[in-house]
Parts: sequence; structure tokens; C-alpha cells
Amino acid sequence: MVVCDISRICSRKYVLNLDILGALIALSDGMQLGWSSPMVPRLLLPSSPVPIRKSEVVWIENAYLLGGLVGLWFTVYLSNKIGRKGAILVGGCQSLLAWTIMSLSRDSWVLMLGRFIAGIGADINYVTTPMYIAEITHQSRRGRLGCTVFVMMHIGTFLVYVIGPHIPIVTTSVIGAAVCVIQLLTFSVMPESPYYLIMKGHDKEAKDCLRILRDSANLEEEFDAMRDAVKEETTSPRRLRDLFQSKSNRKGLLLTVVLNILQDFTGCTVIVMNLHTILSEFSPVGAPVAIIGIVFSIVLVISCATAGYLMDVVGRRKLLIVSCFLTSINLFAIAAYLTVNITGIFTPHLEWVEYASLIIYAIVQQNGVGVIPNVIPAELFPTNVRAYGCTAGDASFIIGSALSIFLYHFIVKYVGMDVPFYMFAICSLFAGIFSIFVVPETTGKTLYEIQTMLNAGGSRRKRMYTSESKRKLNSNSPCESDVDN
Repeated sequence: MVVCDISRICSRKYVLNLDILGALIALSDGMQLGWSSPMVPRLLLPSSPVPIRKSEVVWIENAYLLGGLVGLWFTVYLSNKIGRKGAILVGGCQSLLAWTIMSLSRDSWVLMLGRFIAGIGADINYVTTPMYIAEITHQSRRGRLGCTVFVMMHIGTFLVYVIGPHIPIVTTSVIGAAVCVIQLLTFSVMPESPYYLIMKGHDKEAKDCLRILRDSANLEEEFDAMRDAVKEETTSPRRLRDLFQSKSNRKGLLLTVVLNILQDFTGCTVIVMNLHTILSEFSPVGAPVAIIGIVFSIVLVISCATAGYLMDVVGRRKLLIVSCFLTSINLFAIAAYLTVNITGIFTPHLEWVEYASLIIYAIVQQNGVGVIPNVIPAELFPTNVRAYGCTAGDASFIIGSALSIFLYHFIVKYVGMDVPFYMFAICSLFAGIFSIFVVPETTGKTLYEIQTMLNAGGSRRKRMYTSESKRKLNSNSPCESDVDN
């Protein structure tokens, strides 16, 4: 096992650097996610280096998501077989291959193949990186650092929005490949998750990694507590059916699946993949579509970063509820503006409504429903089924994204562009109601506490811990906060 000898400088305060390096590949994934928005209008031009038909747009967008579905078969196996770190590196290699294929493409099917392979790599990283971060991070900062992967993803979207309309299409692929190379070179010398190493019986390596990740003087005590926690959580075999055999796992699975699907139907994937087309369709001739896209992506980055802080201060549940309702209001405003435009009424004095609603949408959606459903799956499941639980969340997100893309293009073609946004607004409203009555609060709780809460039952009173649970938690208090992460 190769680990960079940085124990003297890489302690608790340097875990952020580790998270950034692990999440760097998400920058490439974000470029792929937002790639179609500035590129599709250029690919549809007669002078395009890769000629495509309008009917192929939906498949170019969904090739990335369908690749993610295939990646599900590899994600659980790799994260449990070669470790969180190894899986992240494999995903990075696949992303590098995808950009290489796209840079050489001269036909639409080659372009789709590159996007498909990119989806496989993105899926592995999308599941494994939050898992890795959750297992090395202190619970008080788990929300903030857990958002690192999503912040990097939005930085990637911002990057492709900035360069996409102005440089050759092949150059964009070269830049994406360069990002993958940097990530592979830097993250390859980073430590593995101590949780995973203990699961595999590599106690010495786990202790070495823990020494790098922590500056605690009570390292032995902390390591023993971590080992006991892993042993307790892994007494049952790591089988898929274990995900359905306990009350806490079943409830965690319900929350993970429903929240991820509802997140997609707040319109996030559709808007990011089609923003330039949406703006061009209903903005006056000469409107600064590229500039508005850049502003939108900047707001996504900032909002996703602040979401990590707000999750730990305000709480995941409260933030999620507020975000859902405010997202619904802004989507209704966007839909109403599009309806007015479809009727043929020229309303230049209302043009600001579309732009303002999109920017506010980016703020309120990313500061809650756009991030939280992706963060909490790593908190809801015990170690022995965490990979399965996170993969179930990822599968739900991919299926929901693909379905929202298909529905969007179908409805726009046969009904109108305003109807999908009314649908997204209603789904956001439902997500808020679901969060009020079903979603528990996980902020500031150890992974063990969360399991106890989910097992206790649905009502808020039932979710109070038993005296025995409290006693057990208090007995582990000197190091529990770092152990469960």
C-alpha cells in the first residue's frame, strides 16, 4: 500500500485538502453534465465538426445518464473490493478515456459512446467519493466537506459554460482530460479510508491512515473505538438483502430513493443540460445568453458551497423543507413567464422575471434540495450496507434524471416548454411536504446515533434515544465523533 508520508502536516485541519483531491474528478463530471448546454447549439449548426440531428439531442444528453446505470454494477463491487480510494481512481481512468474518445469523435454515435463511458466513471465517483468523505471526516464538518464533490461538480459546469461557446469542441475535451490526469496523479498517494481497512482486517494500515487524518493525542483509544464500531456494524454479512432486513435500513432506503427522484423533478438536470437552449428560445434576439449561463453557474457554485455550511448550522431537514417550497415558487414563476411568451404576447418589461427567477432558483435549489439528497445517504446506512445504500440513491438519481430529460423533450415537442416547469414546480411542492412528515434530522449526530434514531420509529417522540442508547453513546464520547467518520 502506497501512502504519502505527510503525517506531520496532514492532520485534522488538512482533511479538507484530502476531500478536494478526492472530489477533483467531480470537476470533470460537472463538465460532462453541463457539456450539452453550450455544445448542442453548436453541434446542430451546418459547420459542426460532428454533425447531429435534433432527434439525437435527447440521446446525447441521456447517454451520460445511461452510462451511470451501467456503472451501478461496478460501484458496489469496486468500493468493497478495492476500497474507496481505489474505486475513485478507477472512475478517474474511465473519465479520462471518455474525454479521449470525445476528442477524436467525428460521428454522433462516437460522441454518445464517450458520454456513455463518462457516465460509468461519474457513477463510481458519485457514490464512492461522498462515502470516502463521510468515513474520514468529523461529524461537525461532515455536511460542509460532504458538499465538496458537488461544489467541484458545479465548478466543472461553470468551466464548460465559460469556455464551451468560444473554443473548439475538441479543446474542451482536452481540458477535461487534463483535469482527470491531475486528479489521478495527486489522489493516488492519498490514504485509504480507515473504516474500509478495518473492515478488511488491515489494522496496521488503518492505524497509519488514522495517524495521517487525525492530530488526536488519544490515537490508540480512538482506533480501538473505531474498530469496535466497525465490528458491531459488520457482524452481519454484506449482502444486498441486508438492506431490507432491518427497520433502519428500510427507512433509510425509502428516504434515499424518494428524495433523489424528487430532486431530479425539481428540474436541476434538465436546466443544467439545456440552459442555453431554454434562454435562446425565449429571450430577445441579441440577449446575452452566454453571460447569463455563466452567472447561473457561478451562483450554483456559491450556493452549493454555502449549503454545506448551512446544513451544519441550520440543519439538513429544516434547510430541505425551506428549499423545496422556495424552489417551487420560482419554478412557477419561470413557467408563468414561458406561458406568456408562448401566447405570443411581447412583454419586454417582464423579461427580467425569467433571468431573476433562474438565478433565485439556483440559490434556493442548491441550498437544500439540490444537495441534501446526495449527502444524507452516506449518513443513513451502517458500514456493512453503506455501499449498497449509496448505490441505491445513485440509481434513483440517474433513473429520475433520465426520466426527467425524456419527459422534458417529449413535452416540449408536443405540448410546450412551459408545461415541464409547471410539473417541476408541483414536484418541488410535494418534496417539501414529504420532508415535513418523513425526513428526520441528522445534523450533528454520529452515524451510530442516526441508526438508533431510524430504528426508534417514525414519530418525533419515538426518535428520542433510549437510555441504553444514550449510555452507550456517552461511553464512547471521547472519540465517537471521529470514529463514525
